[in-house]
Amino acid sequence: MIKSLQYLLQRMPIDLGQGSFHHKTKGKRIALALIPDRSNYASGQQPTALDIGCNDGYYSEILKKRGYKTTSIDVFRNYESVIIADADKTLPFPDNSFDVIWSTEVIEHLKDPNFTISEIRRMLKPEGIAVLTTPNSHFWLYPVLWTLFKITPKQAQNQPHLQFFSIDDIRKLRPSHIYGFFPYILLKFRIARLVGPLSPTFVFSIAKK
Repeated sequence: MIKSLQYLLQRMPIDLGQGSFHHKTKGKRIALALIPDRSNYASGQQPTALDIGCNDGYYSEILKKRGYKTTSIDVFRNYESVIIADADKTLPFPDNSFDVIWSTEVIEHLKDPNFTISEIRRMLKPEGIAVLTTPNSHFWLYPVLWTLFKITPKQAQNQPHLQFFSIDDIRKLRPSHIYGFFPYILLKFRIARLVGPLSPTFVFSIAKK
């Protein structure tokens, strides 16, 4: 029964495990709305983007359509244009390289998210923006799952994670903004308050000024 419940939780369209919904969750849509559309950029240097943990390249292709010269990195080759690089290590790009850095559902897999965030800040151009998403492991549903079924956030989430973030953990990364969404099924609205207890996903941005 527990394994069946885990399977269902990981495929619910409320960003717990994300499953087959992982490209279209509300958290991802909120994150994409933070990325400026530069498809009509003026003549001159094309804006640049870095997709950290690009997986199948789905969002790399979206960034390209939005006008960005996009570099995609991951530890696995699931995308033809990927550069193999480990976000737990110093990344092979100069300071001030990218106008946009995108990283969705990645930092929970990392050994030292603080190090990776420092790398993101280093690589961002002045006036650049980084947008990240990650599960909220202190979402209100998790205590209910533990009380009723002894299911932990690690069991409910879709892949093996090393980090289980709370709102306080995200704040320690010094983001510019933190967003989530509520409610969960039909009407899903972006929220900036009560994100910690209400939203199953954290969406946060880092601006370099």
